[in-house]
Amino acid sequence: MLFLSLSHTQKHTKTHSSLVIACNSLIHYYAKAKQVSGARIVLAFMSKHNLPLDDVSYNTLISAHAAVGDLSGAVDLFSEMKRAGVCEAMCRVYGEGVCVEGGGVCV
Repeated sequence: MLFLSLSHTQKHTKTHSSLVIACNSLIHYYAKAKQVSGARIVLAFMSKHNLPLDDVSYNTLISAHAAVGDLSGAVDLFSEMKRAGVCEAMCRVYGEGVCVEGGGVCV
């Protein structure tokens, strides 16, 4: 299980940057282990604590969904990523067996 906490002194940009890197590393770990639910917990933690979700956060989780064959989950995350403004209008996301480009999917 994941246990992370934020103290009042951890409001600095550098600390947030370090936490984002640590969270992205955890998302990557869970993705490699094909534990999508664990990766989702880390993403939820980041959202709850207003840590910026970046392209690494989303792309790693998108790849995790694709690796376990959950293409609709990958597409949903891609759409969320676009709504959040993390990705440009025509960005490409590649995962294991899935390519999402401009809202279309090719498997």
